[in-house]
Order: sequence, then structure tokens, then C-alpha cells
Amino acid sequence: MYFALQANDGNIKRTARHTGVPIQTVRDWRNRWENGGVPDELLSTSLEIATEFVEQAERVRDKALNRLEEQIDANSLNGRELTTAVGVLTDKINISKGIATKRTETVHTLPNREQIIELFSGFTKGVVFAAHAREAEIIDAQVVEHSPRELPQTTEA
Repeated sequence: MYFALQANDGNIKRTARHTGVPIQTVRDWRNRWENGGVPDELLSTSLEIATEFVEQAERVRDKALNRLEEQIDANSLNGRELTTAVGVLTDKINISKGIATKRTETVHTLPNREQIIELFSGFTKGVVFAAHAREAEIIDAQVVEHSPRELPQTTEA
């Protein structure tokens, strides 16, 4: 779990989603590890598992690369699956080895029906309020323009 959290750049929600462990449990473990350090037995077990995974993944990736090369040489390349496998395995190997990888995850979601109604309702209320305020300004300006001006009165002595 510790390495999964590291592989996800400390993102608790993503780690929980990828591992199936509840978010609060991941958060509790992370807090415990930050305060008291990662237990040695967890590190050693995780390191063994990661090392074994890297060895297996490198072996499979190398087989895929050999197959890809054979297909290139035979001009029978249908390498979309092989290319994907090589890329995915390379990414996982790099993450397991602690090699820096930078990913930006952008998720766009459209508002639901109620949110759209609320947004347009607020927008409409704002437009109506602004229109009333502008109308009042125009009426005030017209009143000022049409008001008779009084001339200063002079007194003769």
C-alpha cells in the first residue's frame, strides 16, 4: 500500500480507487507512516514484491519487444497491442523502480440537470437585476435632463 500511495504521488483518493482500500483507511495509514515511519516489515515485504514484479515485467516487456521486432522485420506489423503493452509495462517498471514520472490527470464532468437549472436561474436573476438597475439609472438621467433649470435671481438695489 505504501508503494501504491507513492506511485500515485500521495494522492489518497486515486490510491484508494486503484487498490480498492477505503479512502479513510489509506488516509489513516498515510498519517501513521508520516508520524511514525513505515514499519520495517512492510518495507521489506513491499520491496520483495516490487523487485519480483519488476523482474517479471521486464521479462514480459522484453518478449513483447522481440515480437514487435519480428513483426517489423516481416512487414506484418499489427503492433497496437504490443506497443500498448510495452508502454504500460515500461511505465509500471519505472514507477516500481522509483524513476520519476510526471502525469497530469484532467477530468472534465458536465453539470447535471439540476446544476444547469441552478446556473441558468442564477444567471437569469443576475441579468434581470442588472437590467432593472440600468433602467433606474436611465430614468434618473432622463429626470435630470428634463428638469427645468432655475436661473439665479438677482436683486436690484
